[in-house]
Amino acid sequence: NYEGDIAEAAYEFGVLGLPYGALAGGLLTGKYAFPHKYSGDRPLALARHNAQPKFQPRYNNPNAQRAAVEYCLLAEKWGIKPVELAYAWARDRWYNTCVITGTTTVEQCKDAINAFKLEPLPEALLKAIDIIHEKYRNPCSAYADKDLVLTADFFAPVSTATKEEDDDNKTVSAC
Repeated sequence: NYEGDIAEAAYEFGVLGLPYGALAGGLLTGKYAFPHKYSGDRPLALARHNAQPKFQPRYNNPNAQRAAVEYCLLAEKWGIKPVELAYAWARDRWYNTCVITGTTTVEQCKDAINAFKLEPLPEALLKAIDIIHEKYRNPCSAYADKDLVLTADFFAPVSTATKEEDDDNKTVSAC
């Protein structure tokens, strides 16, 4: 991953970071884990992972979903939206010059702007992020067998939706 030795080497050679996937394909917005809270102004059926299930499968595996749920809950604990947490974290990395937001709606643009208006994230919040990161190291990576990561029983799917929410959102892949 970029955050380790690659970032350090890039910095030494004057290459600065420009992340394009700060939201992990939309996973860190919270819309897949908590659709009733974070679906936004676009129908969830049109969200990338619902409309195109094979789109960026690295973000749609159970381990990535599990990590995303924890990041979403952490953001809520600190009184910010999950999308704000993700963008502010990427913004605050010493090796990044800018963050590509990849927004597709007006509401998503507003969320991105609000994230960049936040003060630098406090040390206690950064530490909590680090704990989740250490728990789910590179959750969007498959090192040997992508199909295994997407289907393995040791990565049981995670559900945050209630029975009623599941019934209301049959097309939403809640994590």
